Amino acid sequence: MTDDANLHGTLDASVWAAEFCKRWPSALCQISGKEGVSDGTDFEATMIGWFANAIMTGYDKAIAASPEVQALIAEAEARGMERAAARARVYASNYEQSSDGRNTFILLAEWADAEAAAIRGETP
Repeated sequence: MTDDANLHGTLDASVWAAEFCKRWPSALCQISGKEGVSDGTDFEATMIGWFANAIMTGYDKAIAASPEVQALIAEAEARGMERAAARARVYASNYEQSSDGRNTFILLAEWADAEAAAIRGETP
């Protein structure tokens, strides 16, 4: 690692860990519960795990906030509601025409259809 490491251009936790260990070699003594971790390779391995978790948490949060991912999630939710409505209609067909069981499943199907439309921003 050079003195002018560009950490912002990498998602590689080992690069972050190596730079951290280079800049703060005495940081091990400041880690609470450091039992089982020693200087050198063990400490750098611990830091790789630490930075990998931090990097991926930030990455996952950024991805989840993207409009494309939000649209995919909404579409999956709407499809799930449509599948629930279809299943409810199948179950309703197992009951006699005016029975409470049939009516309950029909109401469930109508609700799920309305939810799917609302998720998509459609008016029922």
